[in-house]
Amino acid sequence: MAGSLGMGLAYSGGATLLHLATAAANVHGAVSLPLVGDLAPWRIVFLGVGFPGIVLSLLLFTIQEPIRPAAARGLRRSLCQR
Repeated sequence: MAGSLGMGLAYSGGATLLHLATAAANVHGAVSLPLVGDLAPWRIVFLGVGFPGIVLSLLLFTIQEPIRPAAARGLRRSLCQR
């Protein structure tokens, strides 16, 4: 069920982004973004879909992994043996 819901949201979100990018391209002739220049509407959709993933991956680098109990016991034993 979750896969179907996610796929439906992805299709509708991508279609909405494509519609907005195409409308912007028709009004202004081309969509120009700083640092990347003129882009076709389908390329803007790729940027719009990929950007949240990049932001999320950068946020995940800030999360510390919890110490596992077995690893903590092994660490204490190795410190006591010195």
